[in-house]
Amino acid sequence: APPLLAQSTHAPPQLLADDFARHGYKVVVPDLFQEAAPPDGLNPGSTFDLGAWFGRNGVDYSEPRVRKVLAALTASGVKVGVTGYCYGARSGFNLAFENAIVALAVAHPSLLQIPADLEVRRRLRVTSCVHFASGAEG
Repeated sequence: APPLLAQSTHAPPQLLADDFARHGYKVVVPDLFQEAAPPDGLNPGSTFDLGAWFGRNGVDYSEPRVRKVLAALTASGVKVGVTGYCYGARSGFNLAFENAIVALAVAHPSLLQIPADLEVRRRLRVTSCVHFASGAEG
């Protein structure tokens, strides 16, 4: 099976990677952030500043790391698919637009530009609880 580059901020990446690997995929999970968000950071009463965290851990920081891993994989002649969860979806879409990957699966994608990002010309699967057309909870 082709390698799968998994990107995650919410679900424990190791659990997802292990599940994909059990199904025959070679899985690589790069470390995307300068600092981990606290697990309870979005809970009521938390003083965690998500905006400040994004400022230190934005796509401009994480995507070069993803691209470095992708370059190493593709240099060996393999085709790569990407999964992106929440924050990780943005880099996945960027790679898909450049035809750098063969498939993209995202769940609860964030940082997307709708409808432009849905014009991607790769195999694409989006799982989300948000209705894209209106932005309303679905």
